[in-house]
Amino acid sequence: MTTLLFPDMMTLVRSGLFDRMPSPEELERIASLELGQWKEIVTMVREQTVSGIASHAVTRIAETVRVPDSILFNLMADAERIAVRSRRIIRTAEKIDEVLSAQGFHPVVMKGPAVAAWYPKPELRVSGDIDLYFPPEEMEPVRDWISKAGLPTKKAPDGSFHFDTEGTDVDVHGAYFDLHCDASLLPGVPSPEATLLMLSAHILKHACGTGVGLRQLCDMAIAYHALDGQYEPDALKALYQRTKTLKWNQLLSAFLNTWLEARVPDFAPERPVSPAPLEKIVLEGGNFGHFAAQRQKAMTGSEGRRKADTLLRMLRRLPFSMKYAPGETISRLRALTNGNMRRR
Repeated sequence: MTTLLFPDMMTLVRSGLFDRMPSPEELERIASLELGQWKEIVTMVREQTVSGIASHAVTRIAETVRVPDSILFNLMADAERIAVRSRRIIRTAEKIDEVLSAQGFHPVVMKGPAVAAWYPKPELRVSGDIDLYFPPEEMEPVRDWISKAGLPTKKAPDGSFHFDTEGTDVDVHGAYFDLHCDASLLPGVPSPEATLLMLSAHILKHACGTGVGLRQLCDMAIAYHALDGQYEPDALKALYQRTKTLKWNQLLSAFLNTWLEARVPDFAPERPVSPAPLEKIVLEGGNFGHFAAQRQKAMTGSEGRRKADTLLRMLRRLPFSMKYAPGETISRLRALTNGNMRRR
């Protein structure tokens, strides 16, 4: 990714995410972009899976400054394609929630469709699969009911399972948080604090692994915006302290405040925090690190090659992981090692 164009891309992402026009200075810079630079930005927003958000911004900006027709049409085509898939996934998530709730279960839609509802244009958030959380005691009964309904399920080593419905993969989890800590330290689900911790921990997991892109960071920014006034910053800081993710969340807040102007609490770090370490991860790999050097080759290779590449990237990320979430990193490595040992 071209670092020189990163600020221009972020201008578009901010504008689309919060449905507001860029400043006059930002518009002047956007107006000076040449066709080749615009093409690079389009590649960047696609790799970060935020081209729908950028399209919303560019459509508005084009009323004020000239945008090359080819760029405008390409982004509008992206937006239409994204919207068709997103609407289908949102409808599917709503249907699953309605059906399973009617059976007496207590599903909680995680991430994707749930966060998309807070976007100015929910359909322009790129959607992947559907993640559902159920209280642990409901996991087996839910799986039995889904199987009897004619939808084959496949169980994962961590106790989660997934199934396919209407062409959409649905992952079902008995754990709401990607964290290794005592359950007594965690907030109740659902709650604003639980949502923020869940999204933050999800980003941390991928930042310490193969990588993370702007889509997840936009989710975090829009969640803070939507939940503003529904949580106490001091209580949230105490939650991050209990779960040993405070230093990580200070870095995350620095990125969100600097690049997305999200007005997130900085959780009172002793000195200003630079967002640069997280910027580097976002820049080098895009969506879940898929566009990092050699990653695409590994993803099209054998399962063994994919796992080896994932492990290698985790090891290379250890200096970052140990600095910002040492306790979680050690727990994750221990769990990974134990899991591999049990499978032998």
